[in-house]
Amino acid sequence: MNPSIEEALKKIEKLKLEDENFPKKCLSILTPLGHLGLEDFDYLVENHFSEKQSYPPNVFGTPTITLYANSDLFFDINCWKKNSLFIHDHNFQGAFINLEGNSQISKFDYNSSKRLELKSSTKTKKGEGEEIHYNQSTIHLIEHLNEFVVTLLIRSRSMSQNQYVYLYPNHRINLGQFPLNEFLKKLDYFFFKSSIRQTKNNSHIFPDFISKEQLIYLSLYPQVLRKYSLTLDRLFNLIPSKRKDLKEVIKITHTHTLFLKKIKSTQ
Repeated sequence: MNPSIEEALKKIEKLKLEDENFPKKCLSILTPLGHLGLEDFDYLVENHFSEKQSYPPNVFGTPTITLYANSDLFFDINCWKKNSLFIHDHNFQGAFINLEGNSQISKFDYNSSKRLELKSSTKTKKGEGEEIHYNQSTIHLIEHLNEFVVTLLIRSRSMSQNQYVYLYPNHRINLGQFPLNEFLKKLDYFFFKSSIRQTKNNSHIFPDFISKEQLIYLSLYPQVLRKYSLTLDRLFNLIPSKRKDLKEVIKITHTHTLFLKKIKSTQ
């Protein structure tokens, strides 16, 4: 094992979540690893793959692999293809650095009037990173700028069930309370049933279990819509009972997309 990684693991084992400087200490452990490459972690991946993974497959990263875990924290290596994450806060704390590639990080306030405001936008390069603070203390958007980006992350266990995704100007969804797996399984079930019936009118595919928050979720995860060959406009015809909600969702996502384009144009 690379000596730098071995030394980092010894320090990670001693970290305590109750330490008020937890994010700062996480970043101080990760920063000396910034000169390494992805191949330096092959030994850990092949021989010390943690049984306790921080995320299930296909939820965060492509993939995210937990190299070390204990009752307080996870040490992850996150592999990304070029993409943007959502504007989000955190139900954990810790820090990350870029191991490969560059990322653009935009930080936001969700102010007293419940309105999203851009605070700053900076680029992180190989070896650079940031602290992550709990809840609304760190609200950010991360855009990975290269075709392949790798980040190292030390993060605490989840400190609550509340983790929000934000849409401009004043909408947010609590993904921590979102029954994602249940929702996706229901979608699979109704599309499977539709395939058996081979109906041209697919209105029965989407019963009223879909809420406005779940429609917003679908708008945020276009890959889910693509899996079922859907668009928000097509959903408008498939779910007559949800047309009012869909109109609002389409308006919300359009406004949010324009906001993100404006941010990108100023970087």
